[in-house]
Amino acid sequence: MTRHAMFDSKYPPAPGLFETDETTSEICLQLCHGWSSSQIESWLEDNERPTDLIDEVREEYARFVPEASEDAKRIDALREALAKRDLSFSFDTGYDKDEAADDGADLAREEGRKGYAYCTMQDVDCVIHIGRLYFGFSSLDNPGDESDAEIGQAIVEALEEVGFSPEWNGKQTGRITCEGLKFELPLTD
Repeated sequence: MTRHAMFDSKYPPAPGLFETDETTSEICLQLCHGWSSSQIESWLEDNERPTDLIDEVREEYARFVPEASEDAKRIDALREALAKRDLSFSFDTGYDKDEAADDGADLAREEGRKGYAYCTMQDVDCVIHIGRLYFGFSSLDNPGDESDAEIGQAIVEALEEVGFSPEWNGKQTGRITCEGLKFELPLTD
């Protein structure tokens, strides 16, 4: 099983982005998702949690994750590979599939694309914890019909283009899976 480097630190990530845990573990997972210090501080204040531990966890994080992992770079490159196929990519927005699909559709409309791929916040939690990332997708004009399978195939090709080995059942209702990923982002600020 592949997992984030911070699991070997003194501040391992919390099990889920919005699951209550030790404050240091919550901060760590937020950093794993790419949150800035101000985002973390605001979230902690909103939830009446102490903010004095942010710098301590950030220092540990910077030691364990000095640069983006190769898989994080591939995910970044995926945006362009999907854009070449007239698809948008919504990543780490929307907590669950419904929210992420709504965000993906909004982005596709905004960018004038024919469809989209998305990864939920829960999907990103999964890649951080066990190295598995799921991709949902849909066409914009006829969501739920066989044209979604064409979108899925285009996403599989884009994933292969950037160096992933995706698995998919070929059905418009099936999500695409990539396993063995090490998704690590450096500090954003």
